[in-house]
Amino acid sequence: MKQDNPDPMVHVAEFSDIGAKVTVPYQGRKIRVNKLPLDSPEQLKSDKDDFEPGRLVFNFEVRDDSTGELLTEFDPPFELRVAYTAQDHARAKAKQQDPVLGFWDGSRWIAFTTQKHNFRLEPVDKSKPELGGHGVVTLSKWADPPISWGP
Repeated sequence: MKQDNPDPMVHVAEFSDIGAKVTVPYQGRKIRVNKLPLDSPEQLKSDKDDFEPGRLVFNFEVRDDSTGELLTEFDPPFELRVAYTAQDHARAKAKQQDPVLGFWDGSRWIAFTTQKHNFRLEPVDKSKPELGGHGVVTLSKWADPPISWGP
């Protein structure tokens, strides 16, 4: 994980092992982004899901670097980028869908949406989205739920 950034007003945490990047504009204090362990898929099931998880990818939290306080509200919002693979794309297309990024809210899976989270796909090659790329969301609230690509 890399948490270096030449701009002191923006904190960037890159997790190259999973292709994730968290970019947090200055929040009035120095912060740290911590990667957390993922639960097993069996522990994260519900019959009320909006979203069908296909591959669990990431879980993280944002904390005040000096006090350790967990931050859950962000003003300005932060950006989360998570890589999707050719396999994620193929799994979604087999269900006649585009890849969707979602999160576990403690009792069910919820898809990130364009309207609420500014969710968008950014393929590595726009003419060949099946090769993979990134899902990007903008978040003003976050309480460290697991994230998954689906379906």
